[in-house]
Amino acid sequence: MTGTRWMEALYRPVSLFSLRTAQATSSGGKTLLVPTPYAVGMALVDAGYRIGGETAAKALFRMAATQRILLRPPEEAVVTNTFVKILKESRKDGLSDAPDKGPYGSSIAFREFCFFRGELRVALSVGDLAPKDVALLEDALWHVQYFGKRGSFFQPVDVRVVEELPEGYCVPADELSGDPSLFMTVQVLDEIGEGKNLDDLFDRLNSYSKSRAQLGKHRRFREYRLPYRLVQSSHHYSWYRRLV
Repeated sequence: MTGTRWMEALYRPVSLFSLRTAQATSSGGKTLLVPTPYAVGMALVDAGYRIGGETAAKALFRMAATQRILLRPPEEAVVTNTFVKILKESRKDGLSDAPDKGPYGSSIAFREFCFFRGELRVALSVGDLAPKDVALLEDALWHVQYFGKRGSFFQPVDVRVVEELPEGYCVPADELSGDPSLFMTVQVLDEIGEGKNLDDLFDRLNSYSKSRAQLGKHRRFREYRLPYRLVQSSHHYSWYRRLV
């Protein structure tokens, strides 16, 4: 993609990746094949708190909310289907006064975990950012350790400013202009939405705030086309390969 400058960060996966959509239940849900723009924004806020406190976190949130965020998935992805044991909050009528019973009960949930081969690329537009913001963003991208679900770890290997992005980045379905056969996988990814202002939006998306975020408004969903083709699948796994 051309027309603006981009800061492109390359990450190497070092663990299995799993990130369910915000609309999935705790008992089941397919994993996405790529982190979402919203997950990238929250990863930058997390990095901001660690490198410069709330001031840096809010500055990075403003960038994540106003700049374009694009992702290029690794070369191959293999998704395993499995059932895991989880703890769920017990229903009121299931609570017991027995000393060995707590507020949580054991249950079974469907989970998918994604193995990546290759590097994940994250790009943010920086054409209209001040030099100090570009420097802060670069620093934060080096401090990102995971995207989405805690435990989906990535190792940053390079952060650079480029004039043009390579092919293979996911694109919103309503902006696809190339060959649609190269972007055969469709997933709904979430983005940072809109609020009264950016401070209000930051407060609503803060998990520790009393302000509530509305899905579809403060956190919106958008259909993306991914450059993956399903190569092979069975009851146990699905194997995807990037086409561009």
